[in-house]
Amino acid sequence: MKTFMPCRDFAALALMLGALTFGLTGCSQPAGDAPTADSAAADEHEHDHAGEGGEENAAVAAALAKLSDEDRTLAEEQKICPVGESLLGSMGTPVKVDVNGKPVFICCEHCREPLLEDPDKYLANLSDAADEAVTDEAAPEDAASTEESGT
Repeated sequence: MKTFMPCRDFAALALMLGALTFGLTGCSQPAGDAPTADSAAADEHEHDHAGEGGEENAAVAAALAKLSDEDRTLAEEQKICPVGESLLGSMGTPVKVDVNGKPVFICCEHCREPLLEDPDKYLANLSDAADEAVTDEAAPEDAASTEESGT
């Protein structure tokens, strides 16, 4: 007669449940790629990089420095990922993607598929960001002229 051993049965059940969960969800790391500091950060992101701290700026500069001079210039001009709208370099070295013959940088590999599936939608975000940058740069001058005129 077999005796019931709740601890061993529970451990086996927990192990099977864990294996089933992993099997259903899988690993977010693409097959064949070894995890790196850049990919580890990319795996658990939600595209929220609002902080402008000095530590993040140093990390962005270090990530952009890994690009060639030409690519770094392009990425600095582009500023944001068109998909996640995060600052390029905030999630590691930006990824260069050819979109209709034009180089476009994204924050991580997770943004490649959406960009290539609907480039017009996401490239519009770059135009919007450029328009906002021009507006933001003009705002301090407008405020200064208002103060000078006394209005």
